[in-house]
Amino acid sequence: MTRLKSIAPQFLVADLPAAVRHYEEHLGFRRRIDYGGFYASVVRDTVEIHLKCADKLQGERTHRLDHEHLDAFIETEDVIGLHEEMKSRGASVLRGIETRPWGAQDFYVLDLDGYLLCFSGTEAAEL
Repeated sequence: MTRLKSIAPQFLVADLPAAVRHYEEHLGFRRRIDYGGFYASVVRDTVEIHLKCADKLQGERTHRLDHEHLDAFIETEDVIGLHEEMKSRGASVLRGIETRPWGAQDFYVLDLDGYLLCFSGTEAAEL
């Protein structure tokens, strides 16, 4: 059976250069591609997010945020370290580290365009 290698969500953004800068400065990603000033991707380790300059429905963004509907779930090896790094970078941490009933620890970050990213890990550490 053919093995899948990766998946990259595509987020619609209002200002592409600002969105790329946000991912670089606040979330530790780096620009991977920049196509024609309307499309780009950012990458950190094996995680990639595509960004497209296009209109989006603000009502949908509000609904997703109000009900904590995640736009991306990203697993990490060191959720506590990543949480501290992103806080020090000035990321908009919407929800700090919490331990879930299924044993994962995670935190939520809101990006510049209102996308909700969950970073999660399973370290056995005291909070």
